[in-house]
Amino acid sequence: MLRFGFNQFGGPDVFTELTAAIPEPKQNQVQIKVAAFGINPYDLRLRQGDFADSRPLPMPIVPGTELAGTVTAVGSDVTDYQIGDRVLNYRPRGAYSQFVTASTTKIAHLPADMSETFAAALPNVGIAAFGVLQLLQVQPGKTIVIEGASGGVGSILVQAAKYLGLRVIATCSSANHELVLDLGADEVGLYDRENVGARFANMGDYVVNATAGGHDNNAGIWMRRPNGVYVTLNEPDVRPEHDPDFHVLGEQRVDTQAAFAFLFKLFNHADLQVHLARTLPFSVTGVITAHTELAQHHPAGKYVCTATE
Repeated sequence: MLRFGFNQFGGPDVFTELTAAIPEPKQNQVQIKVAAFGINPYDLRLRQGDFADSRPLPMPIVPGTELAGTVTAVGSDVTDYQIGDRVLNYRPRGAYSQFVTASTTKIAHLPADMSETFAAALPNVGIAAFGVLQLLQVQPGKTIVIEGASGGVGSILVQAAKYLGLRVIATCSSANHELVLDLGADEVGLYDRENVGARFANMGDYVVNATAGGHDNNAGIWMRRPNGVYVTLNEPDVRPEHDPDFHVLGEQRVDTQAAFAFLFKLFNHADLQVHLARTLPFSVTGVITAHTELAQHHPAGKYVCTATE
């Protein structure tokens, strides 16, 4: 089988085709023929060597934390999945492959009308969004402010918050104004045209900083009400002292199966949307193109390499 990985750190052109034997599932695993895989900013950092010292890995490295495909073999202890089942998978790495094996705790059956391309874009951002909601412990009728609402995690949070009965204030760039309104936001602030921190000062019972890199010029702090709960996706330069309602995503473990169940509920009952910036071929060329464009200013949405379109 083919995998798309690299033998040295560097730019997108370090990717190459790698050949490997098709992996066989262990007792509690399934084998999956991959139909599509998502590409995320973490993959770019892995390729660049940002984790080479903190989390060293042997070469070659095959990135990819999310995929969708069809079960082609099952381990001897597996009873909930059969050959031919369509599944998605959230994993540490290795999704840029024609075949993978995965534990049944990290996969889920796809809803009948969910495409593999859509599903491959969902695990990374969807599980992160579910983790944010766990930290917030939201109550219907309250107001949530979502910064970076057009991004992968932010866009799911807007939809989830509306489904859960919250009033949603969203911030984004003016280029993504209509997109965020279409997701269901009640009010939208455009950070490139106005001071959103001043406009929505002290309005958020919950504030989520889902901006790229967490850089919001402290607008989220201004928009948070006294005793409001604040969650950021990125570790801040300085954490407020003695603030039990300030959280960083990753403080607690996220139950993958519970996250999948919630996301499928949104898909089935709230028409969950995952905006795709671009779908690309299931090839090393597709991977290189995605990594190149993700490193630049690109349209809002996810990049997916797919063999199904």
